[in-house]
Amino acid sequence: MRELQTNSHCKNLILYHLIFVCKYRRKCFLNQTFAEELKKQIIEISKKYDFEIDTIELDYLKPDHLHILVRSVPKLAPLQIVRVLKQQTNKWAWNNYSSWLRKFFWRKHHLWTRGYFCGSVGNISAEQVQEYLERQGGHKLEKSI
Repeated sequence: MRELQTNSHCKNLILYHLIFVCKYRRKCFLNQTFAEELKKQIIEISKKYDFEIDTIELDYLKPDHLHILVRSVPKLAPLQIVRVLKQQTNKWAWNNYSSWLRKFFWRKHHLWTRGYFCGSVGNISAEQVQEYLERQGGHKLEKSI
């Protein structure tokens, strides 16, 4: 069970499961040094903003996408997190691993596709929330005279 984040006027637990895919589904993460350094870079980027990386993993059997579990605050939209991560990792990757990336991308300095996957995650399931809300409906208000 993950701890709730406490701010001045709210408590929250906001988790997003993000998946980033390499442009053209290129197998960029075959180079494990590049992949591990990229993961470290993503963690460093998160420290500058109002989100943190809970978990980050690659499937080396399919080295063309990255899974990230991000812990965020209510004021940040998932799109803002995605933009920051994609832009800054793309720039970092080309500054540090351009010779490796040129094997996959010839003309432009790409790393990621335009799209991404984002799913919200929590400590409890949607079914548990539904059951809780249905139980709340069982407490009828008595009419006062």
